[in-house]
Amino acid sequence: MQIEDWKTNILFEGLNQQHLQIIEPHIYPLSFGINEVIMNEGEEGSFLFLISKGRVTIRKTELELAVVQPNHVVGLMALIDGNPRSATAVAGDSGAEGYGISKNGWDQISNHVDASITSKLLINYLKYQQEAVRNTNELGLTEARGRIEEEKKRVMSVIEELKEELKVIVRQLPG
Repeated sequence: MQIEDWKTNILFEGLNQQHLQIIEPHIYPLSFGINEVIMNEGEEGSFLFLISKGRVTIRKTELELAVVQPNHVVGLMALIDGNPRSATAVAGDSGAEGYGISKNGWDQISNHVDASITSKLLINYLKYQQEAVRNTNELGLTEARGRIEEEKKRVMSVIEELKEELKVIVRQLPG
């Protein structure tokens, strides 16, 4: 990992060199092994993770919500709203490397006298979240379609069984 990798993260799009210099002291390297849990659903948000290498799977219980690619961020929602983490993030099959920003670091950045930093970070995050919502909606539709198809097969099977039973009843009717 090169120390400049974090600057290419989507969270920092449109920030100038002065903004990046304000953020830089709050950045620290992080590395996670294959399938290692990065953050757990329900825990307090203590840091965010800027992915530089590898992929991160986002899960809610057993449901896979997303696979997050390099140059994206996970864990920011809990830092912004102060609520417990809404999902679990797990490093992919090659692990994950990147950079962290602690809750304290995020608070210092977002409360900086230059409000344009916070505005740009939040706009970038909003764009990222819109994409995530669209992807989750599509995942939900795909899952719903799958369930509907399974239910349709089950109903068709019951109908076929009923048809066979009706044939037997009809044969047993007089004349």
